[in-house]
Amino acid sequence: MLRELTRIAITREPELIGRVVLELFAEVVSGSCPLEYLGTAERFFCWLIEQLRDQPEGKLRHESARASILQWLPVADPLRIAQDPECSYGQPH
Repeated sequence: MLRELTRIAITREPELIGRVVLELFAEVVSGSCPLEYLGTAERFFCWLIEQLRDQPEGKLRHESARASILQWLPVADPLRIAQDPECSYGQPH
């Protein structure tokens, strides 16, 4: 699994992977995906690999897999809650 994640990290654009990760998070949080599919980290990453396996590979990235993975989601507010207009985060009341 780690080899496959590494290959995906260096051959796919971080923005694409980030979108897929957010979609998977949304499925888990909404309850639309049974826990047996995404209930553990191992299952989550297996499902992520499965979702990205058919995506076209880009140019080989000239950065480490670790550096690429750090670009998948923003470090602060990874679920982009602050951008949700319903939460009014950071807006005066």
